[in-house]
Amino acid sequence: MPHDADNQQHPPTAAHMAEDRFAELWTDYLEGQLSPTGMAELEKLLAGDEQLTQRAADLYQTHRRLGLLAERRLATAGSEPSSRFVADVMAGLPAARGQLTDRVMADIMALPSDGPMQARAFRRRQRLMLISSSLLAAVIVAAVLAARLPIKPVIPEPAVNEQAAATEQVDQSAVRFASLARARFLDRETPRQQSAADLQQTYVLSHGLVELAFPSGATAILEGPAAFRVCGESCLAVDAGRCSVHAPDGAEGFRVETPASHVIDRGTRFVVHVDETSSTEVQVIEGAADLLVTGDPTGRVYRLASGETALHDPATTGQPVVATTAGNGQTGYRPRLPDRLIRYTASLAHPADTAAGDTGGPGIDTLETITVQRGSNVLTYHADELIGVTLLHMRANRNKNNLTLPGGTDVPAASLKAAATRRGLLETDRLLTTGVINPGGAAEPLTSDPQLASDAGSADDLTPGLAFSFNRPVRNDAGPDLVLFELQMLTDPPESDAFRLSPLQFSPELRTHTVNAYDIDSTSPESQLLARFRLFTFSRLPGSLDDLLTLSTNAGSLLPVRARANAVAIDLSDLGYAAGATCDGLFLQDADDDKTTVDPVFIAGLPPLERDMP
Repeated sequence: MPHDADNQQHPPTAAHMAEDRFAELWTDYLEGQLSPTGMAELEKLLAGDEQLTQRAADLYQTHRRLGLLAERRLATAGSEPSSRFVADVMAGLPAARGQLTDRVMADIMALPSDGPMQARAFRRRQRLMLISSSLLAAVIVAAVLAARLPIKPVIPEPAVNEQAAATEQVDQSAVRFASLARARFLDRETPRQQSAADLQQTYVLSHGLVELAFPSGATAILEGPAAFRVCGESCLAVDAGRCSVHAPDGAEGFRVETPASHVIDRGTRFVVHVDETSSTEVQVIEGAADLLVTGDPTGRVYRLASGETALHDPATTGQPVVATTAGNGQTGYRPRLPDRLIRYTASLAHPADTAAGDTGGPGIDTLETITVQRGSNVLTYHADELIGVTLLHMRANRNKNNLTLPGGTDVPAASLKAAATRRGLLETDRLLTTGVINPGGAAEPLTSDPQLASDAGSADDLTPGLAFSFNRPVRNDAGPDLVLFELQMLTDPPESDAFRLSPLQFSPELRTHTVNAYDIDSTSPESQLLARFRLFTFSRLPGSLDDLLTLSTNAGSLLPVRARANAVAIDLSDLGYAAGATCDGLFLQDADDDKTTVDPVFIAGLPPLERDMP
């Protein structure tokens, strides 16, 4: 069925001619080749068209940010001349198409997509893509360097009432960020879950995943690296990256635009993958979809049925290649975001005095609920439903700051003289400002049983780290089976501290699991600012649980620097536990990969899933 709008011939309007001329002049301007006469013409165009002025401002801001990003990465890459370094980076890029897709966020232009697909519109878009091509080298250098030198993430400013912000209602007619999983964006804060997406704004997802929910009922999951724009209530533009779309009944006609094609839903699940050359692959998982090539004078519609794949390369003049998807099940379609800790709620039970210059608000300290995805189910648990732990062992090997208490005067520091109180800091309360922190670590993961006080020959033989048992066995069900909260200072790396979990007793199928990334870290909107707390320093390094419970400490320091409560959910399958198997306890070690040490303030197992859950 042809697309009628593509077959219609319309003479160019004055607005279209002005847009074409703007594209030519602006490209010359960014490349430093605009003559004084051209500059005068460009200024006249901008003075007479507010939309062109806004577009010029957006393009220039993107150009400047990418240039600064590349410059910053180059400056930290070494003392070699920048021209030589750029040449080395470019020479190291893979030559084959598709290999660069997962490393480069290419072509991040911000163009509206609300008109018919006409050949003239395609020519205008080609010209404006020249503007993006002048930025492409900066994007490539920045993306390649990001893989080698981490970009400083954008950390959300502490909100006075973060709990209220987390539950803020949004317009249900807006396109929403329904959910996010370890998502990071280039030069912008990570959006809050359920917040509205800005229309016609380019989002550059450096890594992680986001799920967008459209008012029609359609959903789209984008995987970083990707560049995308929300164009309307039923339209998403993907300039680079992979996108999985589900358009249920009632959402027919949902459209995904790429730089060289349009994909229109006809009641389906499909995947769109755009590489760095704008080559587009469409895989239909279920139902049907229509593929239209932008600028095709014939207006031909390629109807794709379930199990079919189409590949369109704008660099060739041929038609899209349509084939049946190989029967290996590797479609690339993502039906949902991965299992994880989604959010938590908390309150304040022990307020502390504010420090000079502190504008972050009183903060939180008491865990109320957690929300996790386990398999296909999103479940919320009250903290009292979780399975607590009992401390079995603790040995520090480089830090004597090992206990924390709330900073308010209602919790006397003298209570730490009792061994039961010290144990309870990790075991019995729901406070996120109490913990047995800075346990020992090791550069290499354990491969044999940790040595605890009960089975070690001497104190020197004890394994650095922290051992705990669950108050009742934790079953390995679908998705995560336990959660860990860490106290992370604002002056420490926002990604939180890597740690390892090992079985207390190894067997051939069990192994150590290293946690390098948190579900909620300091860059996440779901991370909440903690109330001020007191840090206690031991007279010497605690070498055993007995030392932890009996050694003298200082009076406690009320720290002026604030911290956030970060968290991660862990699947026992990652330690080798079989489905349905139970775990009685685990051994925790810092990964010993940097100058900071993990600070666990809450560890708990999740209740077993009901067997009749879908």
